[in-house]
Amino acid sequence: MWVRVILLFGAAWFVQALLGYFQVKDYQRVTFELSKKGKLVVGAKRGRLSRGAILAMAVDEDGRILDCKYMKGISVLARFKGLDGLVGRNMFDESVELFLDEPLKKAYKAALSRFAHIKEKGGRSEEEA
Repeated sequence: MWVRVILLFGAAWFVQALLGYFQVKDYQRVTFELSKKGKLVVGAKRGRLSRGAILAMAVDEDGRILDCKYMKGISVLARFKGLDGLVGRNMFDESVELFLDEPLKKAYKAALSRFAHIKEKGGRSEEEA
């Protein structure tokens, strides 16, 4: 009986690791695609037992959103989806938050502060400075 329980937990752990791998590959693919379109700005709201969210945007020098994708959920089954309501808007426009639910608002605010920090450093990230 205990062997079956251990095998069941082992199989569940393996499936979770496999799905996590595909989720990371999806994140890498999306961020690479967005980085080719403009400056990549990513914000995240981490959720331990609640829904988390990641918002990835390609923006130009003035903060105009060229493309935007998001991922939210509580499991490794979450994948990125397009957020066309923000494309063409300026990320400093306060009406942008009207399109977002609570986890995405927090991820958006994190992305906004990161973009402002990068712009303050003269277009360089912390690693390059």
